[in-house]
Amino acid sequence: MSDRQISNKELARRTGYHVNTISKWRSSKDMPKLDQSEIHALCRAINCSVEALLGLSSIDEAAPDDLINGVELAGTV
Repeated sequence: MSDRQISNKELARRTGYHVNTISKWRSSKDMPKLDQSEIHALCRAINCSVEALLGLSSIDEAAPDDLINGVELAGTV
């Protein structure tokens, strides 16, 4: 596993969401309804900017200050 990838299990551990919830999000079977603080917490957990999480920029295009360790969801581009 690349240092830029994170498993569903690890993301669930970091965020407190159930691993099945994470799996549904990743497979687009269910989309989360998160408030602003939850979005920021998720971004901290996967070390990306809000813009990258929402698909408004890529992880690679995000400003270095927006990324902590450059982690992205496993299996994403």
